[in-house]
Amino acid sequence: MTARERLVTTLREADPDAPVRGTASDLVLAAWRRIDPMTLHVDGDPAVLQNWPSV
Repeated sequence: MTARERLVTTLREADPDAPVRGTASDLVLAAWRRIDPMTLHVDGDPAVLQNWPSV
């Protein structure tokens, strides 16, 4: 690439694969695996949330 060329990138906003809803304390507990995250309200593919710790 020369000094006159520009690299142009665009960021596109992607929808989440598995949005999770719950109280703040339940979300923190689920993030630290203190409670089963499947007890929270999961929209989308629940397999994403089940595999989350291995990501």
